[in-house]
Amino acid sequence: MENNMNCGCVQNALTGPAAMQLAQAGFVISDLILYLDTHPTDQNALSYFAAKKSQYEQAKAAYVQQIGPVRISDVDPADGWTWGETPWPWEV
Repeated sequence: MENNMNCGCVQNALTGPAAMQLAQAGFVISDLILYLDTHPTDQNALSYFAAKKSQYEQAKAAYVQQIGPVRISDVDPADGWTWGETPWPWEV
């Protein structure tokens, strides 16, 4: 992955479609987890969870490609230690 700090589009990317999709899918997943904790056999909820989890993974992959790692597990050691290279949202 290239160093994305030099990209003039960091601000746009942090508020753009990839970030929005990631936030939305993450919110839905968190809400579904709470529901499934009390309704573990609801097949409709499980199917919806699977779809949203897939959407989240796609959004996260787009965000990681564009901006950088979302979680420490997204760091690819082959690219070096990229965890601290991109600015935090409040630094942009």
